[in-house]
Amino acid sequence: MDALNKALQDSRMQKLEELSVLEDELSNLRADASVYTQRTKTPLFFKTTQPKALEAVRHEIKQLSSSDAWAAVHGVAVVCSVVAQAVCRQRLDDTWDWRTQASRDLLVRWTGDVEARRGLQLLVSAREWLAQHVLRSYKLTELLATEPYAVPAPVAARCGRWGTRLTQMSQTAQPALAFDLIETTQPACGSARVALLLHGGAYVTGSRKSYRTLAVRMSRELRLAVYVAEYRLAPETKYPGQLYDALRALAFLESQGHAAGSVVVVGDSAGGNLALALWQASRAPLAALVLLSPRVNVVSRSGSWARNLHRDILPVFDWQTGSLAMLLSAADRVADDVFLAPVYAHWESAPRMLVQVGTGEVMLDDVREFVRRASREARVVYAEYQGAFHVFQAAPLGANGAGEAWRQAGDFVRALG
Repeated sequence: MDALNKALQDSRMQKLEELSVLEDELSNLRADASVYTQRTKTPLFFKTTQPKALEAVRHEIKQLSSSDAWAAVHGVAVVCSVVAQAVCRQRLDDTWDWRTQASRDLLVRWTGDVEARRGLQLLVSAREWLAQHVLRSYKLTELLATEPYAVPAPVAARCGRWGTRLTQMSQTAQPALAFDLIETTQPACGSARVALLLHGGAYVTGSRKSYRTLAVRMSRELRLAVYVAEYRLAPETKYPGQLYDALRALAFLESQGHAAGSVVVVGDSAGGNLALALWQASRAPLAALVLLSPRVNVVSRSGSWARNLHRDILPVFDWQTGSLAMLLSAADRVADDVFLAPVYAHWESAPRMLVQVGTGEVMLDDVREFVRRASREARVVYAEYQGAFHVFQAAPLGANGAGEAWRQAGDFVRALG
C-alpha cells in the first residue's frame, strides 16, 4: 500500500510540474501575442493550457516573422482563389450567386486559416483607411468611458444570480471602456437618435476595429451616428462582465446627452444576445432593438443545426470545449438562464424589435422559436432571407439579401418616428 501511495504521489507531482511548465509557457505566449495583436490587429485567444492548444498558439506566433507586405500579397491571393472557385464550381445553395459563395468561403478561411486572416485583415484595414482619409466617407472619433459605474440596485435585483457579481464589479476598479463613434457624411446623421452597436464573436472575439466596416455601413443605411462599444471578452473576463460593460455603455451614452429613448441598440450574433440581456437588466425605454442573426439559445441542438451546418459559417457549439467553456464557469452553465438563453425570457413592455435571420443558418430554428414567444408580448418585425448564412449583412463581398436587409433596417429605424 505504501508503494502504491508513493507511486500515486510521484505521478501527481509530475503532472503538477508539467502543468506549471505549460502555464509558464502560456504566460510567455500571451506576452508575445499582445505584440502580434498590435501589429496585425488580429487578437489571439487561448482556450486551454493543454499542449495541443499551445501548438496552435505557437503557429500563430510564428506569423510575427513574416512581413506585412507578404501577408497582404497572401491576402490578395486568397481573395482571388476564393472568387475563382466561387465562380467556377457548384455552390452550396442553389439560391446563392458567386458573391454569396465567395463571401461565405472567405469567412470560413478567416476563421480557420491564420495566414489568410492576417492578410485579409490588412486588406480590410487598407480599405477602411482609404474610406476615411481619401474618400472621407465617414468620420471616426475614438472615446473612452473612464468614470466609475455603479449598477443600480433594481438592475442587480432583476439580474438574479448575476446581480451579486455585477454589484461586486461596481465596487472594484474597472478598466476604461473604449468606443468608436462612426458618423457618415450624409446630412441625415444629424438625427437625434444614435445607435449602440454590440458586436458579435461568441463573446471571445471581435472588436470595435474589426467591426468598423460594418459600423460604417450601418451608419449609412440607418442614417445614424453609431457608437461601437469595446466590451471585454472571455476567457480573460467571465460572464457577466460583458453585461456590466453593456450597462456601462448605455450609461455613457446617457452621459453624452443621449437619453435611452433615443438609443437604438444593434447586436449581431452574440451581440444580439447581449443586446437582449441589456434590456432585460436595465428595462430602459430604448428606441428599438435591431437583432441580426441573434444568438438566443446557447445550448440549443434544434433541427437547423444539423440541417444547415454544411453551408453556414458557424461550428457546432459545445459546453466543454467551445466559446461557452471560456465564457462560463462550470457552475454557471445553466441551460434555461434567460440572459444567456433569452428565448425563455418574458418581453412585456420591451421596445420594438427587428429580427433578421437567414434560412441557411444553423440557429434558424432557435430564432424562429424566440420570435414566436416574444411576439406574444412585444412588437416584433421579423424577416427571413432565403439561403442566407450567419450575419450575411456583413458579408465581405456582399450576399443575396444583404442589400434588402439593410434597406429594411433603415426603413424600420426611420419609421420609429
